[in-house]
Amino acid sequence: ILKRKFDLAKKVLRSRSNLVSLVINYIRFVDDQADGFWGSLTDEEEEALSSIIEKYCKDQGPIIEFGTLFGTTTLLMAGRKGLNQRLITLDNFSWNPFMMPNKDHERFTRRCLRYVIDNSSVELVNYDINLFKSNWQGGAPALVFLDADHRYEAVKSDIEWSVNRGAKVICGHDFGTEWPGVERAVREIFGSNFSTSGSLWWSVE
Repeated sequence: ILKRKFDLAKKVLRSRSNLVSLVINYIRFVDDQADGFWGSLTDEEEEALSSIIEKYCKDQGPIIEFGTLFGTTTLLMAGRKGLNQRLITLDNFSWNPFMMPNKDHERFTRRCLRYVIDNSSVELVNYDINLFKSNWQGGAPALVFLDADHRYEAVKSDIEWSVNRGAKVICGHDFGTEWPGVERAVREIFGSNFSTSGSLWWSVE
């Protein structure tokens, strides 16, 4: 009996912690003053990414995005690329700030991206990124956008794969002290050969 009560107490405490986190994330989401939220870019970052695509990537090779979340950056890139230019966005839907189950998260994101999937050569792929990298045979990407696993080893691996595949532009989100793994990998591989705008970073071949 004591063990059952202890297990129940742990579940309650865990649920309480999750509920607090969920409420905080929701408040951040609905905050009208927030400039960029949960995977989306700020106005400054959107302008920079739009300019990058127009200048270096439009109607070139495929665009690949690692980390879809809800598809806000996907929609931006879909609106800037060539209509028939392939855009592949990958996510395994293992995390989201509202604790939606994987299947619900994927279904919601597919609804958000439905129009561009149907009309603008966009593919949403639920697949392990490392397996995707191992199996890629689609030629040199025009752009690889990195916004998935932000740990150093993962970011380094994603950048090195992009370099080895001859990507014209390698770009990503969350460059800064809050995500030290991103900053370390970018500086280690590119040295000073990269630019930033807000927390957006990019390097052109």
